[in-house]
Amino acid sequence: MRYKVYALVFFTLLSRGYQCPASDYTIDPTPYLEHAKLWTENYIYREHKPLVSDQDLQALANIAYFSYYRSKITLEAQEASIQVLNTFWNNHENIATTRRNPSIMTPHPIDASKQEALARHSIHLSTQHQLIGTIYANLVEAGVHGDLLHAALALKGLQALRNDARVVVAQALLDVRALLGTLYYSAQKSTQQLNESLDTQEQGVRGIMGIMNFINGYIPHLALQSLVDADNFNNRISSEGWQTFMGIQGISYQTWRMVEQARASFYQAHYQIIYMLMRELRLPATYFTIMVNEHGIIAPENQVSTLPDPNHLL
Repeated sequence: MRYKVYALVFFTLLSRGYQCPASDYTIDPTPYLEHAKLWTENYIYREHKPLVSDQDLQALANIAYFSYYRSKITLEAQEASIQVLNTFWNNHENIATTRRNPSIMTPHPIDASKQEALARHSIHLSTQHQLIGTIYANLVEAGVHGDLLHAALALKGLQALRNDARVVVAQALLDVRALLGTLYYSAQKSTQQLNESLDTQEQGVRGIMGIMNFINGYIPHLALQSLVDADNFNNRISSEGWQTFMGIQGISYQTWRMVEQARASFYQAHYQIIYMLMRELRLPATYFTIMVNEHGIIAPENQVSTLPDPNHLL
């Protein structure tokens, strides 16, 4: 039973302490710029001499950019989805707690225009998330398995870049483990205060640990006690269950936030170095275009959208 209490308090602490304001992440390429310069010297430009073709530089710039963008759109989309989840729950709780008397004040303020804007924004980002993910997948497939890259050294550089990105992700996951370990330790300390009364609280804790337990508790209330008591019981159990659910989502959010934040920073640094090198080489504007869309590689004569300046990435 005790491990269940640890889990419950852990999720409760996380959900209560968890906040998801706008832009709850930071993409900073600075820690990876030296790595990007070293990678450049090893694979694409050394001693004032390009090691790969202009077309390969364009392809590598595209891959680095969309690798960054894929992580960035994931960060934005998951933030918006968490906000919408909270909005939907608040709306439900407003109804559930006032259905016996809809004239009383709701526990959460109602801002229809803001809530509609959040929902639309989340749907838009979800669509963009799929679109950018598809473009990224097309680029990687063409780069690793297709003929997007011409020089063997360019392909070797891409493989090294992706392997190094995996190392960055692995380090981010270690950071996540450290964060969650701290939270779990806090939960353990909190549950120590419950040990003396654990036996008396066991029945109440069990009431929120599963749907069958909930039904076993809710039906007798409904049948043997008043509807008001049953409704209050339902609302309490629902609220505690929602906190646990959001605690689980908070773990997922924190994990992917740290992973995608590190990954976006890593690829932004490499995109910045590649882009600056292309400028120094004074490549024609045709080499600064986006080479792929959701349907695959774009024919050179139809490549009209330009890669963004890395100093002005949103």
